[in-house]
Amino acid sequence: MGITAGLALDAAIPINKKLWTPSFAVLTAGFASAFLGLAAYATEVRGWRRPLGWCLALGRNPLFAFVLSTAVAILLARIRIGHGAEAVSLQGLLYRQLSWIGDPTLRSHIYAAAFLVAILGAAGALSRRGWYWKI
Repeated sequence: MGITAGLALDAAIPINKKLWTPSFAVLTAGFASAFLGLAAYATEVRGWRRPLGWCLALGRNPLFAFVLSTAVAILLARIRIGHGAEAVSLQGLLYRQLSWIGDPTLRSHIYAAAFLVAILGAAGALSRRGWYWKI
């Protein structure tokens, strides 16, 4: 429903991510709802918990994943390697290791995916031990 409404709104208010137009917000909410419905069906009705274990781990510890990802991003940006004008952040150094990937957009996506896998691994480790961050 939200996907259809977002696409219908596109005629009057173009979908624009940078401006967060109403059509963009409704469209992305529609996609999020559709994927949530598919995930609920897969896990609750079909019982496919094993292939979606990473989703369950992230859903059990969202606060931990948020805090850890923010802390790691800040540390990677602030830790400097080298001296003076030649100093580079640890994030830049890690990103530079992917220089063999020619396309900068693909390189950025691979870096982000690796970061996400690391955060998911940490959330999964806590979930396997039964440790959950709660407020």
